[in-house]
Amino acid sequence: MLMHTTKAIDFSEIKLIIFDLDGTIIPLHKRFYAVWTDTLTKFNLPNISWDDFMQRIEADSLEETIDQSLHKAFQKTFLSEYSQYWSPDDTIIPGAKEVLIQLKNKGFSLALATGRISSTAELVNEMKHYELDHFFEVLTPQKAEDFRLGALVPKENQIKYILEKLNISPSQAVMVGDYVTDIRSGKAMGLKTIALLSSRVSVEIIEKEEPDVILESINDLPEVIFD
Repeated sequence: MLMHTTKAIDFSEIKLIIFDLDGTIIPLHKRFYAVWTDTLTKFNLPNISWDDFMQRIEADSLEETIDQSLHKAFQKTFLSEYSQYWSPDDTIIPGAKEVLIQLKNKGFSLALATGRISSTAELVNEMKHYELDHFFEVLTPQKAEDFRLGALVPKENQIKYILEKLNISPSQAVMVGDYVTDIRSGKAMGLKTIALLSSRVSVEIIEKEEPDVILESINDLPEVIFD
């Protein structure tokens, strides 16, 4: 269901759709909670319950569980370990693959920009497990040196790399993601932006970033793109 539209996107001009991964294509919370609490333990910080975790996700206040003096080291450790923590039992968001198929069939170029700190080979390997690797012309994780304290997961360098690799201008691209940094990075690079509420961050927090479109999940993309 379409939640809210602030601006119309003319998809006749769009050639490229860049996707975030976790919370956008792959379910977020189970893996996020496991790695977050494990990282809290590694840094000798108080642990949090599942209910507290989910409330903080919605309020975008999870970083308050980290001591400020440890913030940068904690986030780097978390983002690095997140890419290692996956199981053959993990799945993708129901319907996500079908949406990617529709987009490819309509001629869109697709790329993946994740906030995980990992090698490209590790990312490709996991996407092969989900049988998703062939959908994306470029797959790029975050580099540890791109991490900026206070920005958490900036993706400007990843977006720039994708645009240059595919020789596509910012005006011909859309960034799709479930968190504020996806929207901020997309807008900073001149892309149209589509925010998803699939990670359960409150709509009020997402609205403050002024994305072009806000949707419930990736499954609502065809309604916006094709209608």
